[in-house]
Amino acid sequence: MIRNQFASQAYQLTFHPKPLRKAFYHVLFNAESAGLRQAFNDGLATLRNNGRYQAIIEKAVAENSTPVTAQILEDKLVNWDATAAPCSPPPAE
Repeated sequence: MIRNQFASQAYQLTFHPKPLRKAFYHVLFNAESAGLRQAFNDGLATLRNNGRYQAIIEKAVAENSTPVTAQILEDKLVNWDATAAPCSPPPAE
């Protein structure tokens, strides 16, 4: 985005290798949406298994990052833990 919107200044930007904060993203489903949650998990598993997730991330990193940022993003997004848990159902009340 920066490269597209601020092309003449983009070369002046760099990123510090130590993040100011780390964030985890979550997808929320209400208790009645078990089917939607399962569809999401199945779709994500398909993207991971067929390599499409990695291709999407690699394309975004290549098009929108400096070399330092690209390495950080690759470490966090492409080389992610393959054992990460899918979305879980809500706890029983």
